[in-house]
Amino acid sequence: MKIVEWILQNGKITNKDVREMFKISDRAALKEIRKLVDSEVVKSEGKGRSLYYILE
Repeated sequence: MKIVEWILQNGKITNKDVREMFKISDRAALKEIRKLVDSEVVKSEGKGRSLYYILE
């Protein structure tokens, strides 16, 4: 829910934003983001280091 709220306020979110928000590892952040992608709440844009996520 916090991730969706962040996207609503800022337009997009990155893996780094999620890591800092929850104080978790890179892998844990990816796991949280993947849940939202799989449930089609968010989608990824960009590639590599410029990858970010927006609402679907």
